[in-house]
Amino acid sequence: MNEPKRPSDPETSRAWRRLHVGITAWEQGEIDPLRDLIRQARLAESLGFDSFFLSESHFRAQARPSPLVALAALAGVTERIQLGTTSLLLPLRDPLLLAEEIATLDHLSGGRLILSLGRGFRPGTFDAFGLDPRRKRERFEQVLATMLRAWGIEPWWPGAPSPPPQGVPLVEPRPLQRPHPPLWMAAFGPKAIDQAARLGLPYFASPMEPIEVLESNLERHRAALGPSAAAADRPMANPAMRSVAVDADPAATARHLHEATARLSLTHLVVRVSPATAASDPDSTLHALAARLPALRAVPS
Repeated sequence: MNEPKRPSDPETSRAWRRLHVGITAWEQGEIDPLRDLIRQARLAESLGFDSFFLSESHFRAQARPSPLVALAALAGVTERIQLGTTSLLLPLRDPLLLAEEIATLDHLSGGRLILSLGRGFRPGTFDAFGLDPRRKRERFEQVLATMLRAWGIEPWWPGAPSPPPQGVPLVEPRPLQRPHPPLWMAAFGPKAIDQAARLGLPYFASPMEPIEVLESNLERHRAALGPSAAAADRPMANPAMRSVAVDADPAATARHLHEATARLSLTHLVVRVSPATAASDPDSTLHALAARLPALRAVPS
């Protein structure tokens, strides 16, 4: 494959920017999926990835029900790599306790936390927690607004939920990153994309949709962004997750990721390694991808 020139090339140094490349945790055969996270995060850091992400799931095989607890453990065994959630389910959580836990984790990690926030989509999960799935978007905004107020930040989007009559207490500590860790919104479908835009949050694109659909989704998100984007007091990231198959041809994988990055104008690419069979070796795929990180990170500005 013809690789693009590196940003160090004098004639093109001003025409390239550095792409943030992260990786999600992967399934590793019969190994305890939670205990293996420590090894995976250390491996991702040693190979030069920028971030390591965990999903959230409940009541199924190999569930990851407590991503913040797991990330706290990973913060203690890593030094550089950023640590994130792909979809932290806000409707399931108490907002004040969540504000405290996030702030604590941000300090424990030295300010390395990235949070992609989600609403959830499995009716059984909402039923188990005694929540009405029809109110998940409303509940999402209530939790987000209370969490921000607990950090001393007034919600910035039009129509934000009002605080309770007694107000919202400020938590200590506040997040190490100011005004807060980067917040993205995992979104799937028009309603979720519109909500992300109305809240002024970056749209974290799903790995389940083809690039053509994501291009349309991003156009919808950009068109719907209003004053909330500027009021959020953060540069607007453009993140997406893309899946790569274990045992796939490394050159073809690199071309697929380059195409997604270029067509979607990504700032953050999060790679999900999907085992093809129980005998697949995700570690080898990770090593092959890491060898192509310099070329993958160099994208036109």
